[in-house]
Amino acid sequence: MQRWLLGFLGLLLTGVGAWLTFGKVAEDVGSIMFRSGLVISVLTLALPQVQQFFRFFPPWLLACGVVGGFAILRWPKSAVFVLPGLAALWFLGPRSQAAPARTKRK
Repeated sequence: MQRWLLGFLGLLLTGVGAWLTFGKVAEDVGSIMFRSGLVISVLTLALPQVQQFFRFFPPWLLACGVVGGFAILRWPKSAVFVLPGLAALWFLGPRSQAAPARTKRK
């Protein structure tokens, strides 16, 4: 999705949500739209950093981190095993190929 379109969608959701919420028309739907619009707008501003984050970390490691996070939330004492296991996966796991360096256009 293009960045400007994502920003426009965020502003549109924020505006309509604010109108619905603060105009007392439909507070429940309006508050959801307002919050979603704010999150999408912030995501628009941070999009290059988010894309760089997902290029740097392999998808399998992110999935293991999510599963490990849920395991720590459910069983807090498992952090003793989960965190070193994630560190070992980070150092011993396969690496994704780095994106080639971009050349400047003349």
